[in-house]
Amino acid sequence: FSGAFNHGYPHGSGHEAYPDGSYYIGEFTNGVRQGIGRYVRGITTYIGEWVDGLRHGKGLERETRGEDVIWIALVHYEENRIIKLDSLHMDTMAEWLLGAEKSVREAALCASRAVPPVRLNFEPGPNEHVMWYVGGLITGKRAGLGVQEWVDKTRFVGEWFEDNMSGLGRQTYPDGGMYLGQFQNGKREGLGKYVDPSGKVYQGSWVNNKRHGNAMERSHAKVVSGTVFREFIVEYLEDELIAKKLMVRGADWIQEVKKQADAAQKLFLYISDYYGNLLE
Repeated sequence: FSGAFNHGYPHGSGHEAYPDGSYYIGEFTNGVRQGIGRYVRGITTYIGEWVDGLRHGKGLERETRGEDVIWIALVHYEENRIIKLDSLHMDTMAEWLLGAEKSVREAALCASRAVPPVRLNFEPGPNEHVMWYVGGLITGKRAGLGVQEWVDKTRFVGEWFEDNMSGLGRQTYPDGGMYLGQFQNGKREGLGKYVDPSGKVYQGSWVNNKRHGNAMERSHAKVVSGTVFREFIVEYLEDELIAKKLMVRGADWIQEVKKQADAAQKLFLYISDYYGNLLE
């Protein structure tokens, strides 16, 4: 077990591995699985509610072979027995699932802090574009806080889960661009701020690595008297601009984007200081 303890028992969040190769990442109370957690055994994964160490309540269960999902369903357990099986409807489950996955990521973060960080060096090749990784490792996968640099000098500093950038982070690119904000499954997803090499700023929503939804864009131009900045409210559909108007006053959602970007920057500074010489 790696994670939080209380009076010698797992209590709070953490990771527990078992002799049969299965593992659990999630919440504990007085040494038993309690709350929200993810349990993986062979090809089966369950993420959902636990009571007294048993699956009890609502959850999502799936079976996979390689990259292929062969079975997925919304399940209801009562003391480790399935009592109800439903088709998965993301329109009604999305908010609950995001909350559950956030709890599991936080548990992985707690577990990674309980063990020393590692440095992994990779041999670049046709199918390997990563140079090195420094950070947490759980069940052989990157998790918690970590830094990774690619062959082209792209660098990510932030949160990881199951070998993917997930959570908050800062990513810099070879052309001088930079992104600060939320990631999901290795891609820019959620709210974030992107600054391109020219200094143009996009602050808004991202889906699947693309600008998608409402945002604020700020551009600048050099004039005789100095630099003029202009701000616009824009709307994108999969990286294509579909609406644009001059911004008259700020909106509440813009403040939330800035909040996420600021949090990602603070995390960047913390990780850079925490890992120190391992990054050199």
